[in-house]
Amino acid sequence: MSLALIGVGRQAEAGALLDVSRLVMSMDLEAPPGWESMQAFNQALACHVLDHPTLAYEPEGHATRRGRHTGNLLEGDKGPVAALEQAVQRAVARYIERLDLPPDHPFPGRLPGSQRLTMWSVVMDTAGHQLPHIHPAAWLSGVYYVELPPSLGSGADKRDGWIEFGLPPEELQAEPGPDLHAFAPAEGRLFLFPSYFYHRTMPFQGPARRISIAFDVLRRPPGV
Repeated sequence: MSLALIGVGRQAEAGALLDVSRLVMSMDLEAPPGWESMQAFNQALACHVLDHPTLAYEPEGHATRRGRHTGNLLEGDKGPVAALEQAVQRAVARYIERLDLPPDHPFPGRLPGSQRLTMWSVVMDTAGHQLPHIHPAAWLSGVYYVELPPSLGSGADKRDGWIEFGLPPEELQAEPGPDLHAFAPAEGRLFLFPSYFYHRTMPFQGPARRISIAFDVLRRPPGV
């Protein structure tokens, strides 16, 4: 809808749907109980992800390029991801509390009585990135940063390895395009955003890994 509105010159209406200042929230998490520091917690998450049996290179149907992708981390042995799951659930509740939108705004719609999460990890190597995409099965999505390369924020535009919102896939791009908004990740930082927001990851250089854990908040309970 937002792209169609832009295409017919109704930028103000599109801007209300893509209001990053109201609809994107960032939060720096604290070490969960039982962990002496965020560094120790993130190291445990990194080890769990890198040893996960579902970790695969560029799985078909995903936006990841030059990187590996896991299946649902909330199935089977959760390990330290269980603590992250609880932190995400609290962050989602805070996001809902902070929402300040006009009554006629279509987001978030009718909220489910209980939240169900899916969670997966993306491990990128040099030049790794994600193509512009949305998460059509969810209503709210997010990402948590576990490990980041020293080259983060380098490059000509100082945005290597950042997350960017607004750019649709090439086949949907039109003139004028939507406004673009890029944000710097940080280890221990979490972003929440509407699942209909197009987003991508900027490529980065260097030998170090970039490990993130993404998640979706789903409306329907299992089996429905």
